[in-house]
Amino acid sequence: MQVMKEPVTQLMHLEAFSAWEDIVGADYITIDSNDLKSANCATFLTHKKARAILYPRNQFEISECIKIARKHSLQIHPVSTGKNWGYGSKVPSVDGAVLMDLSRMTQILDYDPILGTITLEPGVTQQQLYDFLKQENSRFWMDATGSSPDTSIVGNVLQRGYGHTPYGNRWEHLISLEAVKWDGTVVKTGMAAIEGAAAAKVHRYGVGPCLDGLFSQSNYGVVTQITIELMPAPEHFEAFFFSFPAENLSDVIDALRPLRMNGVVANAVHIGNAFKVLSGIRQYPWEMTNGEGLPAWVINSFKKDWGFNDWNGAGGLYGTKKQIREYKRIIRKALAAKVSKIRFISARKLAIAKRMGGILGAVMGMNINQLIKLVEPVFGLMQGQPTATQLRSAYWRKRSSIPLKPDLDADDVGLIWCSPAASLLGCHAVVLDKIATEVLDQFELEPIIAFTLLSGRLLSGTIGITYDRRSDGADRLAMDCYQKLSTQLLDSGYPAYRLGQLAQP
Repeated sequence: MQVMKEPVTQLMHLEAFSAWEDIVGADYITIDSNDLKSANCATFLTHKKARAILYPRNQFEISECIKIARKHSLQIHPVSTGKNWGYGSKVPSVDGAVLMDLSRMTQILDYDPILGTITLEPGVTQQQLYDFLKQENSRFWMDATGSSPDTSIVGNVLQRGYGHTPYGNRWEHLISLEAVKWDGTVVKTGMAAIEGAAAAKVHRYGVGPCLDGLFSQSNYGVVTQITIELMPAPEHFEAFFFSFPAENLSDVIDALRPLRMNGVVANAVHIGNAFKVLSGIRQYPWEMTNGEGLPAWVINSFKKDWGFNDWNGAGGLYGTKKQIREYKRIIRKALAAKVSKIRFISARKLAIAKRMGGILGAVMGMNINQLIKLVEPVFGLMQGQPTATQLRSAYWRKRSSIPLKPDLDADDVGLIWCSPAASLLGCHAVVLDKIATEVLDQFELEPIIAFTLLSGRLLSGTIGITYDRRSDGADRLAMDCYQKLSTQLLDSGYPAYRLGQLAQP
């Protein structure tokens, strides 16, 4: 990595820079303008800038770098892999901070194939963990989110993100962590804090106050490793997909609640509106609209061709074959009068559909092959298989085509997530949908909305504000939209469960 030859004193204390260079090595500290430009870019308008980037490789280097920063009154902003897209990417929370990029820390430090626990550093990605478990012929599954396979597991857990399996509420499956505090000392949580404890890998509370939460969505330290639980692979798995008209949203949510609460449906059920589905299939149909809004006849045409509805959901069934047969009976009974279609899909059925998609599509008058491309990645996600396909929706408003390897920052994708939370009642879903649709309509943006049944009692909403950053005035328009949306949601009793780095005027 090449260090810029400008006078270092223009950017930071020379003494601090030299001391960091001694710790991490000259190749792992940079003030290069191109590196900083990339690091200071997010998927929406930002004004805060990092002044340098450090790439430590272990806990010791992190501790020493923090001590140097404290001595010279310099701020540190840590990131894992920096793909916190839609929430701020790598951009620091304080202007002029030094970015501490932990992507070199890629070790899987411990794996217990009997108890199903694993200890990871911040640079371990979803794809790396998936490949590791596959190589180990593990009888455990990881949980996968719909973001890039190259995203950090540690980073997402600390943001209390969630995925698609029964272990989708990732924070609930954290056992312990290690973090370097801002005085350079190390703290260990749970029973792992006690030397030689036999329950270190399985007892999350230990003795005394539970400290893990201090390091979640906070700046109390730099987390250098976490230990999490993995999910035992079930004997059998099937997915179910369903769709329904807008007027049934409340009834469907209320019908799913007891199924989620009593464990018939064990995973985080995801329900997306028609715009959410369409944005996962294709980009905005500029040729049909001239960018002047999406007429009802256009969206209805796509719904007919691809067989989706106003709202579309997916859930997973895990257990023995006998259990799943009973679960399917219960689900049919609970949803039959409320949804248009329920499709139960096993690996065998999916393979048959892929072979016969053209024939089935001709008979049913639907684009089966395109539908399979949408269903198959979700089917994999519910089994802990990471995929980049879900990133397609972020390119909805881009006029250029989606690259083979998406990089939302480099591609000037406009994306802001708004993530309200509510209790799992159908009436709340209706209000959230109404607020989001009305606000985004005012800004001539499509309301790309998804709901997640994160537990039997908790409903999480994900509202995507997607746009093309290369369009004149688009950044400011999107930020105005976000500010209005988040304010109305908060005023209505729906604060966000997760916040990003918001632009400052």
